[in-house]
Amino acid sequence: MIVEQNSWKMYLNTRNIKNAGLISTFRQCPFDNTVEGCPFIYFHNLNSLDKQIKLLNQFSEEELKLLGSHHQSCIAVRKAKIFLRNK
Repeated sequence: MIVEQNSWKMYLNTRNIKNAGLISTFRQCPFDNTVEGCPFIYFHNLNSLDKQIKLLNQFSEEELKLLGSHHQSCIAVRKAKIFLRNK
């Protein structure tokens, strides 16, 4: 993805900074392979940071909290599975 010089400035606002962890999750699964039913698959398939951030900014704070909770739970479960496999 080519990003124009200084285009990142349009993303620097309080809401996006607060939700930076979700923005990265909207871009790509941190495990490189999403699980079936993952609510972030739709956003991954957009393949456009602009579209992904615009959608993120349409969610209410409560919806963002739910997405964040889902993401944190998913990370915990997947890390546990990796740990158990490597034991």
